[in-house]
Amino acid sequence: QLTHLRDEKEWLLKEIHHRVKNNLQTVLSLLESQSRTLSNEAFDALQESQNRVYAMSLIHKKLYQSNDVSSINTEDYLRDLVQHLRDSFGSSGNIRFSLQLDSIELDVSQAVPVGLIVNEAVTNSIKYAFPHRKEDNEISISFKKLNENSVILVITDNGVGISTPKESPPSLGLKLMRGLTEDIDGIFAIESNHGVTIKIEFVANMPFQKIAEAPASRRILQTA
Repeated sequence: QLTHLRDEKEWLLKEIHHRVKNNLQTVLSLLESQSRTLSNEAFDALQESQNRVYAMSLIHKKLYQSNDVSSINTEDYLRDLVQHLRDSFGSSGNIRFSLQLDSIELDVSQAVPVGLIVNEAVTNSIKYAFPHRKEDNEISISFKKLNENSVILVITDNGVGISTPKESPPSLGLKLMRGLTEDIDGIFAIESNHGVTIKIEFVANMPFQKIAEAPASRRILQTA
């Protein structure tokens, strides 16, 4: 039993190092993409990049603080991430945030893309959806289970919307959200009707610890 526990912990530590390395590569790719679009609004661009980095670093912080280093509780994580974005843009006074989050456990390979998608969607809404200060300005984030494996992420604002989302050239944020959705084999959809709604549906991977605890027949199905 001690040998098994030692081997398991060594595997998990190696996995963490592997994820951190991949995340650093993601940071480099994000900064490279951002550098191509820099103009006189360099400060805003830098802030956006910093928020992207924070979305990833927060995951590693949660892992460090948790006894389970194989998965992230997305309810706790997304609440902290949204609070950081509110503070970062100073928007807590004129935008109301509504969070409806199930307690869903995701492994790191999916938690990072989900965090970055939420970061991009909320950032776009804060910056562009509400040109006028109103009491009913609202951004809603919902992350719910559809069944045992499938989940759906919905980010909605009641702002000015996008005039022609299909005809307009895709922004960097929109390209990132589409690419990140592909990374988790998800389905991406965006609508503009009295605001903007972004929906991402995907199958949640079973975290390593739950795979180890599951019956052998279920482990085969989950890892196939």
